[in-house]
Amino acid sequence: MFGLPSPSKLVVLVAVVLAVWYGFKWINQLDKSRKDGAPRRTRKGGSAGDDVKGIETQTCPTCGTYFPASVGSYCGGSRCKDGGA
Repeated sequence: MFGLPSPSKLVVLVAVVLAVWYGFKWINQLDKSRKDGAPRRTRKGGSAGDDVKGIETQTCPTCGTYFPASVGSYCGGSRCKDGGA
């Protein structure tokens, strides 16, 4: 009833066992590197921990538009041509 399986079934069984074995090894390496704090690479080539520096903005008192704080006190848009006066 439980005879010796055919050689093709043995080859498939060995391939499945090896795939599962190497899959677990790969997952364990990823987990270990994540726990060790090794930097990962993102799609654009930067590391995952890079800080993103933003631009400080302020609100225009005339029209309410946000603009860079380095420009001045008014945004200079079409509603603020006269400088807020």
